[in-house]
Amino acid sequence: MIASDGTVRLGRGAEEIAAWLVDDLRDTASAKSWLERILTIKNGVENEGYLGTGNAHSIGVKDGLVYLECSYVDELKVALTIDQMIAVLNSYIVFSKKKRRDINNPPASFLVEFELEGEAAWEKYSNLGGMLGWTKEDVKKNNAKLKKSKSNEKLMNISGRKSEL
Repeated sequence: MIASDGTVRLGRGAEEIAAWLVDDLRDTASAKSWLERILTIKNGVENEGYLGTGNAHSIGVKDGLVYLECSYVDELKVALTIDQMIAVLNSYIVFSKKKRRDINNPPASFLVEFELEGEAAWEKYSNLGGMLGWTKEDVKKNNAKLKKSKSNEKLMNISGRKSEL
């Protein structure tokens, strides 16, 4: 992994990125979905903020900084720029498409870049106003969206079949 200062090192930041890819993404389809979501944030289509918690990791974006942390290991925290996260996801998509099963010929690894790791990553993210978890207002908005989507689903259901819009 290459830190933003250009040094090559193996650290907890790279470990958190790798753990997130394996634990929460697992496959190309999930990586593509996350890539699309990060791109919509970069392009201003989706708002920054808490993006959710997967199997073992939470992710949020604030002021162009993507923050990842492990729910089970306090030291596994990392902060990346949006462009660094896009590069990680693109590399992972290429990596995961190679279905090598030969132990003597494993898939090639790839480098990841990030800004900060450990507590420094959390401090930077939280000092920008970033948070993990939803506020009461977020929960109300999400519930309203869910109710609306369920209502729309009922409207589209005709004789047990969904009509295409």
